[in-house]
Amino acid sequence: MDMVKQQVEEWDEQEIYEFLKEITPEESAYVDSKAIDHGSDLEKLVPHTTESIRTILHYPSPVVHIETGNSMNAKKAKSLDIFEHACKFAQENDGCVKFFNENHDRDFVTNEDYLITLDSQISSLADYEELNDRKSVTVMNRSEAMAFFGNRLSDTDE
Repeated sequence: MDMVKQQVEEWDEQEIYEFLKEITPEESAYVDSKAIDHGSDLEKLVPHTTESIRTILHYPSPVVHIETGNSMNAKKAKSLDIFEHACKFAQENDGCVKFFNENHDRDFVTNEDYLITLDSQISSLADYEELNDRKSVTVMNRSEAMAFFGNRLSDTDE
């Protein structure tokens, strides 16, 4: 089948509106809406699945995962320079930063991702780098991460 190449006239928004208004009889085009923010109609809305949406599948890559471990909480981690450096690195590389949840994130790490542990022990997390071929995330402790971000961010600041 051959394609027909043809110049198509561009219509702006107002022209489209006028055309649709012209071809639609006056009483036939309307919207009948009803609020369902409460009451029995809202109770009738039931999801088709019991599984939650896997949002991690839609994160921009690379993902900089931050594992706080037992040494600190997320609030403290967000106040540190390493978190700011991770955010800046992710922004410059069209990625994102998230706190690592091993139960949810371990199946979705890729070889483009980074896993930074703020706890001094990284032995169990190093398995994600050492024992994976296709999904070998780069695992760094906090001093390695500071050096990594320091090198990468200083190159882009010049």
